Amino acid sequence: MESRNKCKRIIRIHLGSINDAAEQSWLQGQFAASNLWIGFTDRVTEGTWEWISGEAVTYTNWAGGEPNDFGGEDYYVMNWNSKGEWNDLNGGQVNYCGIIETAPVPLPSALLLFAPGLAGLAALRRKFRHS
Repeated sequence: MESRNKCKRIIRIHLGSINDAAEQSWLQGQFAASNLWIGFTDRVTEGTWEWISGEAVTYTNWAGGEPNDFGGEDYYVMNWNSKGEWNDLNGGQVNYCGIIETAPVPLPSALLLFAPGLAGLAALRRKFRHS
């Protein structure tokens, strides 16, 4: 658990969010044959579903009769019954893959020094050309 949290802080990844029907359709087209974990949960408050990324909930695509919290299900999987519909499941129930999103990663300070270094080399080149 500690290593996963450390990796999450360094790489800035999380399970993905689906914000509209177009995004759902695209994901369904890419991953139609797979049940996939997405970052939607009601783990904190039963019945209050939220994206783990903190994004606002603007779209859902629940299968008929879902979410049903059968056996304490707090996480959701898309492509249930290969229709792209969502079903709530218990996180330890099955080994599905997941769709992840990454946050933009800031440039390391070494790369920030790259531009001034290039400018210095260009100035030296001009100096040697004109001498």
